[in-house]
Amino acid sequence: LQFLYFIGGSAMEASNRISSISPNNAPRGKAHTIAGSGDHSAHPQCMPCYGVRLWSSPMVAVVVVLTMLTFVPYVLMNSEMGVRAQVCKVVLTVLVCLMLVSYFQCVLIDAGTVPKWWVKEAMGRPPGEHLICRKSKSPKPDRTHYDSMTQRLVLNMDHFCPWVANTVGFYNRKFFVLFLIYASLACCFAAITILLLFRDQALPPTSCKKTSTCPRHQTLMLVALVFDGIFGSLLVCFAGFHVEMAMRNETSIEASAYVMGIGGENKRKKSGKFDLGTRRNWEQVFGTQPLLWFLPVWGSGPAGDGINWVTADDDLL
Repeated sequence: LQFLYFIGGSAMEASNRISSISPNNAPRGKAHTIAGSGDHSAHPQCMPCYGVRLWSSPMVAVVVVLTMLTFVPYVLMNSEMGVRAQVCKVVLTVLVCLMLVSYFQCVLIDAGTVPKWWVKEAMGRPPGEHLICRKSKSPKPDRTHYDSMTQRLVLNMDHFCPWVANTVGFYNRKFFVLFLIYASLACCFAAITILLLFRDQALPPTSCKKTSTCPRHQTLMLVALVFDGIFGSLLVCFAGFHVEMAMRNETSIEASAYVMGIGGENKRKKSGKFDLGTRRNWEQVFGTQPLLWFLPVWGSGPAGDGINWVTADDDLL
């Protein structure tokens, strides 16, 4: 994990901010006063090995195997030396690398939980100044939810994903969205180019370039085409859904409550409670450094601290 931080040249910057959330400089008052105003998180922590992570950990191997199902025949077994074939290999390799780094960042980084100092401070306040979790009976910040899989409160929780064997929340949501983006791009790119390859092989020999005719390679490429076509279609929809939610500053939990229509028109109004505009919404997931938005590195982390949140109404004042 430290090596991944080093890739982005941000390990030193992140470690220098390890004390940015502390009882001494923590914002006080209601739980939605200053998020997105420049306060950043401490150094990201590695996710503890809860029991649920152990039984879902084989999914990590499944993701790697499914990735190799396309990568091996497309790149490693492909003997074509044409310019187009080489460019396609490079493009797919870059997409797969970005996808896997994003994936393992999401697997390893803790989504974030409520600091003990905040709980202690909240318990000293008068009743009504903070939310109480109905399941854990503990004080919790706004947008924090109880994760029944890991049995703890998670900051800005989106959902528990068995594919990453981790909860998606405030600190690792960027990497989950990037994983979906690059996985969908890799699947779609592979499916389209494999389809073009089969089209070229179906043309008369005089009008197409020499391509691989090894039966085993052809079979593996056909399997990859079917796999990438199906998964690519699903992932494009899934990635688009999560990108749209990030742009609206919304989580799956908040979006599902809106879709279910709980509370009627009041819920419709509340669904945009934290919508501060596309740019600021995006920064609360991807950070304030545009050059690092689409790179699977920590950088300065997501804008805010996951505890204090500005609302749309506050932003108008």
